[in-house]
Amino acid sequence: MSIVIRISLLLTRLIFSNCAVSDSNLRVGESWSKRFCNWNKITLPEKTEVDFPNLIVGMATGSSYTFDKLVPFCKSARLAGFRGAIIIGITQLQGFHERKRKKVFDKFNITGVYLNGLKGDEWGQSTCRYHAYLKLILHFASESDSILVSDVRDVFFQAEPFLSVPFGAANFLNTSAQVLLFSEGLNDITIHKATLRNTRVNFRWILNIYGPKKSNLIASNTVLCSGTTIGSKSGMLYYTRAMLYEAYQCLRRNPKKVDGKRGHVCSGGADQGFHNYLFWNNMLNASVALCNAAGPVYTIGVFRGKPVRSLNFERNTDGEVISPSERGVQHPVPVIHQWDRHAELLEHVFQKFDLLSEGVSVRTLSSHLLDGSFSGKVRKKSRGL
Repeated sequence: MSIVIRISLLLTRLIFSNCAVSDSNLRVGESWSKRFCNWNKITLPEKTEVDFPNLIVGMATGSSYTFDKLVPFCKSARLAGFRGAIIIGITQLQGFHERKRKKVFDKFNITGVYLNGLKGDEWGQSTCRYHAYLKLILHFASESDSILVSDVRDVFFQAEPFLSVPFGAANFLNTSAQVLLFSEGLNDITIHKATLRNTRVNFRWILNIYGPKKSNLIASNTVLCSGTTIGSKSGMLYYTRAMLYEAYQCLRRNPKKVDGKRGHVCSGGADQGFHNYLFWNNMLNASVALCNAAGPVYTIGVFRGKPVRSLNFERNTDGEVISPSERGVQHPVPVIHQWDRHAELLEHVFQKFDLLSEGVSVRTLSSHLLDGSFSGKVRKKSRGL
């Protein structure tokens, strides 16, 4: 690695986290979540030999995840040059929709794992997905693999996420950085910052889960997005177990706490709260948070219908989303997250990945813009612990 690139990498790190949740607590979170998420009824397909390294794991459970919402993710990953295994958790669909999705998966060599019995009640699927991530990584990943766990509907790829230069994960992972977390906003190069406190949806989750005292201690920190995380196999096993333990602790503290229409405070987007709390309290061992668009991921989302005020992403002459000019030489960022919050990217995605040839119309694609987050509806019944 050149001296220039090495210095650049050092400047793009926010902070390291080096402390750990105990092994006994990690086991508690994993064992309890297995029961709570109904994992006993999930059957994993037989693992097949893969000639290429690394693993991408996503979740697309629920009847709304029809093939048209999956094509940009699946096709762009292969066009970007990723040749390893792609595993997506899915729900059984009916008739045409099931057949069409299978055709897409076969074409782009995607392994679908049926998670029909996965539930969660208070947690919801957005938290139980971490148990699914854990089990899928254990089953499919080799010891030397790096793993990306990712949202699906609002992600597309512009370059190989692990091996490309200069932003592939291999340029950042090492013995002291086993997990990569990715920030939102462009706080390192702008005056107006996107912090946990001033992005109200994030602060509301943390406040509901942890209360005002603990929330205020981390409120001025940069927002880290739980929708995409990359790490080594050992790093990601630790990360997913730590997230499950934090969710377990959430229900211990808040067995029946509900936040209006959001439902139970440990469900829905609560994983964003766990993700930030763990890192900013130095509880994610051997992890590092990278500045937005300074590594494998660029999160370009919106809050309350408006772009993050510190974020004005740039594009090159080919329409690709590129790193900010303030940081010097610009490059396409491998993983673009929350692209569907921006109508101006609709035509680019549609044309770039020739979605019409895959049976996706402009009308269908545009109807999905801003159509919600990962989480499905959560039942009102409350069990607590």
